[in-house]
Amino acid sequence: MKTVKLAIIFSSLFLYFYTTITFANDKAPLELIEKVTLELENELFKQTDAIKDNPKLTSELIEKHLVPHINFPLMSRYVLGKNWRKTDTEQREEFIELFHALLVKFYSKAFIKYLQNNNINQGMIGFLPFRSKSGSKYATVKSRITHKKNAPPIAVHYQLYNGKTKGWKVYDINVEGISLVTSYRSSFSQLIKKKGMQGLLAELQKKVDNLNQEI
Repeated sequence: MKTVKLAIIFSSLFLYFYTTITFANDKAPLELIEKVTLELENELFKQTDAIKDNPKLTSELIEKHLVPHINFPLMSRYVLGKNWRKTDTEQREEFIELFHALLVKFYSKAFIKYLQNNNINQGMIGFLPFRSKSGSKYATVKSRITHKKNAPPIAVHYQLYNGKTKGWKVYDINVEGISLVTSYRSSFSQLIKKKGMQGLLAELQKKVDNLNQEI
C-alpha cells in the first residue's frame, strides 16, 4: 500500500507538467512527457525545503497545478459506478467536491510524510513507448518510477480522456495494476450499501475535516 501511495504522489505532481501540453499528433505525447520530466524534477527540488517548512504548501501546489488537469466529474462518475445514476444533481455536486478535497488532502499528507525520511532524486521517472489509435478520445501513458536503488521500478499508467471542451485530462491512475478509481469504487460501494449515499457523503466530510486538522 505504501508503494501505491508513493507512486501516486509522484505521478500526481507530475501531471501538472504533463497535461499542460496539447497533444499535436499521435507521436507527440511521449516526446513531450520526456521533455517536461526534467521540469518536474527541478520543481520538486525547488519546493522540497519549502514544503518541509510549510506543509500546507503541498495542498496549495496540488490545487494550483494539478487539479485543473484532472477530470473530477468523469472520475467521480466512474468511482460511483452504478450508484451515480441513483444520485440527484445536488448529491453529485457534493460528492465531486468532497472527493476532490479528499484526494488533495490525503496525498498531500502522504507526500509530506514521505519527505520526512526520503529525498527526491533526478531520473526517477521514465516512460515506455507510447501507442495510441488515431482520433481516439482515450489514451494511456505508461511510466516507471524508480524510487530506491536495487528496487524494482513502480509501474504507473495514466488514463486520459480528451473532452470536446476540456481537452486531455486524467480520469484514473493505475499503479502496479491497481486502479485508483476501482479501489475507491469498491470501498465507497460498501459504504453506500450500509449507510446510503447520504451516509457516504457524511463519512467523506468527516475524513476531509480530519485531514484539514492534520495538515
